[in-house]
Amino acid sequence: MTGSYLAMMADSLEKKIRILEQIEAINGTQKAILERQGPVDADAFDKTVEDKGALIDQIEQLNDGFEALFAQVREELDGHREQYAAEIASMQDQIRRITDLSGSIQAQEERNRRLAEQYFSDTKKDMAIGKKSAKAALDYYHNMARSTFTPPQYLDSKH
Repeated sequence: MTGSYLAMMADSLEKKIRILEQIEAINGTQKAILERQGPVDADAFDKTVEDKGALIDQIEQLNDGFEALFAQVREELDGHREQYAAEIASMQDQIRRITDLSGSIQAQEERNRRLAEQYFSDTKKDMAIGKKSAKAALDYYHNMARSTFTPPQYLDSKH
């Protein structure tokens, strides 16, 4: 029975690795979207956020399942470590891979956060400049509209 639980736990870890690799790929897509010249494709960026949210939900479910399985086999593993040494070593390798991927994802998330902040800061500056330009254009228009009205002039040449 413990062997099948260990196999399910290893399968859970493998699924988690694949999901983390998908998150890494999505982070790369987000980076490309944020680094493009011109306006950001908000729909594409929102799609990546939604996709990543769904993957994170899957990871949470896998974590809950892994913990439940581990709780059932903990005593058996502690009492017979040598019997399950190969399975334990394999899972430790998977956990190391998960840890490496998690670190890489955290670095990507931080980089993307900085890129997003820069984009929003630049957009805010552009909007402020746009507001100033629009106000200047409106003021100019109003001034010109007033200056084009010239009341009728009568020139008296008898003076």
